[in-house]
Amino acid sequence: MAKLRRKLSSLMRGSLAKGAIGSLGLRLASVAIAFVSSIILARLLGTTGLGSYAFALAVVELLLVPAMFGMPTFLVREGSAGLHQHGGSYVRALANSALTLVLAVSTGIAALLAGITGLFGHHLDQGMQQPLLIALCMLPMLALLWTLENLNRSTGHVVLAQIPNQLLRPSLILLLICVAALSIDNMQADMAIALTVIASLLPLGLALLLWRRFRPATRPTDSSHRLTRRQIISAGTPFIIIATFSGLYSQTDILVLGLLAGADDTGLYRIASRLASFAAFPHMALMMAAGPLFAALKAKDERQELQRKLSQVIRIAFAGALLIGTLLIVFSSYLLGIFGKGFLPAADTLAILCLQQAAAVLMLTLQTVLSLTGHERLAAKNMIFGALLNLGLNLLLIPPFGTEGAAMATLLSTLLFGAVLAVQTKRKLGFLPAVRLSRGPRQKPLP
Repeated sequence: MAKLRRKLSSLMRGSLAKGAIGSLGLRLASVAIAFVSSIILARLLGTTGLGSYAFALAVVELLLVPAMFGMPTFLVREGSAGLHQHGGSYVRALANSALTLVLAVSTGIAALLAGITGLFGHHLDQGMQQPLLIALCMLPMLALLWTLENLNRSTGHVVLAQIPNQLLRPSLILLLICVAALSIDNMQADMAIALTVIASLLPLGLALLLWRRFRPATRPTDSSHRLTRRQIISAGTPFIIIATFSGLYSQTDILVLGLLAGADDTGLYRIASRLASFAAFPHMALMMAAGPLFAALKAKDERQELQRKLSQVIRIAFAGALLIGTLLIVFSSYLLGIFGKGFLPAADTLAILCLQQAAAVLMLTLQTVLSLTGHERLAAKNMIFGALLNLGLNLLLIPPFGTEGAAMATLLSTLLFGAVLAVQTKRKLGFLPAVRLSRGPRQKPLP
């Protein structure tokens, strides 16, 4: 315990700590607000209505990945390193090209899927088609919002960059849902989705204003180097693959449940997944601050420091995930009961997903490090493997076991995928995160 306290004290110093603490605070506020919204929606819509709502959001979140064309991760890496190497003019030109590209791609994808849904949506479970069509209107807004957030992060404003999407947007969703609940006797899933779309407008405007304020200034000493649109697309292609299959990986369980098991099981799983996501708070907060730092350390070729920071992030995030996950499992009956008695059968699913969140710390961190340190093509190949593995396990386990099968499939794929990433990280970077809780200087020197 004393060693852990020393490690925490060491981590709590510096810009990484400030960004992580601020990000953690925002994430706590964001999920607390979303948690209250989920309770209200669960009681208003029931398991079936909530399942239709969750399915529409899952489709949009999956499409959001190709819609952003791999720009968020690419911009964190290229913006942080490009500002150091080429100056503000380079970053501004890069941002303009990226935003234009994201807007065009996201709008095209939304229009295409809206047409497909209009033609073939009647094959979905009853009540799923209309919410999905409304949710597609949100796709371009969210794609731009996420891109702007990562642009602002790349300039060093880690906490402020997250306020529009992580705090303002869920707050507006909660506000609109509460107003509608007081005004409408029988809310349906399509109305809830429409309110979610409306709540995305103001955060997008704020994110744009923050970028106009935080974007780096141009200087006479800036390099004349620029990336052409074709170079951006070429450089971003591996990130597109990573992001697309990462989105497929994270949404496969909900999508396969919706298609094979129907809205009721999807609603149960949605609540269990929402609760289990609390265990990911420490990791998400740390990675918000650590992502630009990893890219900068790689650009400066400071491998020893990169290993030290990577080890710190994984240790603290894993310990936090285990602690929060244990509490969620112990109090699962009480927590699920808040949403209504109909959600109590999701207790076993919640327990499995809490274990998965702890296992995901290593997998997600190593995948991010490979993407940000010049090995994005390898990371893309690994992500394809992970997504297909997860899809196969879900198709295999959901028909006989339902929501528990979806949770077990996600856990197994996380463990197997994490093992593959560990081997690849050792081979490409020459090190793995240190697992002991000793102080950084006592780690074995890198060759």
